[in-house]
Amino acid sequence: MYLIRETLSRPLGSLAQTASSILNGALVVFFSVVYVTAAEVSTDYENHRCQTNYENSLIAKHFVFQVRSCVCVCTCSYRV
Repeated sequence: MYLIRETLSRPLGSLAQTASSILNGALVVFFSVVYVTAAEVSTDYENHRCQTNYENSLIAKHFVFQVRSCVCVCTCSYRV
């Protein structure tokens, strides 16, 4: 993201910052959907004895993926 913003900042000026922010937001939404799908698919492949175990595993995976996504966004935003 930083490289894209810096590359476009010379010819486009402040529009480059807006474009990179919109792209960053779109990537956050995209990867959120990917992480939710990955959590559901990987939980479906596990062999749970009851529904409660399935739901607990799914909640844990959602939590881990959301924290990872948040950390990545915060790290990238800090660099910019």
